[in-house]
Amino acid sequence: MNWDALGALAELAGALSVLGTLIYLAKQIKDNSKLLSTSIYETAMEGYNNINKWSIGDPDLVLLTHRMFIENDAEMDPIERFRVDMIQRIYANHIYKLFRLYEDGVLHAKEWQNAGLEAKQVWEGTQVGRDFMRDNHFFEDLWKAFDELGDKKMSRFD
Repeated sequence: MNWDALGALAELAGALSVLGTLIYLAKQIKDNSKLLSTSIYETAMEGYNNINKWSIGDPDLVLLTHRMFIENDAEMDPIERFRVDMIQRIYANHIYKLFRLYEDGVLHAKEWQNAGLEAKQVWEGTQVGRDFMRDNHFFEDLWKAFDELGDKKMSRFD
C-alpha cells in the first residue's frame, strides 16, 4: 500500500469519526431538549399545585378564595382585601413566569395559550380581578398578551 492510499484511508476515517460525532451530538441535543421541556412542564404544574394546596390548606383562605371567585367582596374588611390581593399576586407571578418562558421560546404556544386563557378568565371574570389588572401595571405586558388569546372559557370555578 502506498502513502497516498494510506492518506486517503486516514481522511475517510477522520470524516467518518466527525460524522459519528455530529450524529451523537444531535441525539444529545434532542434528548436534552426533551428533558428541558419535561422540566418546564413539571415546574409549571408544581406551581399550580402549590398555589392550589396553599389556597385550600387553610379554611380561612378557602373561604376567602371562594369569595374572590364568586365576587362576594362587598363585605371584605381591609385585611381580607389585602389577602385577596396577595393571592392574586402569587398567581400573577406564576402566570407571568409562564408568559416569559413562552416569549423566550421555551414554553410551547399551546401550553401558554391554555395557562393564559385560564388566568385571563380568573381575572376578567370578577370585579376584584379586573381591579387587580387595572391597578397592577407591573404585569401590563401580561395583560396585553391576554388580549391576544381570545375569550375561550377554560375552567369552571364555582
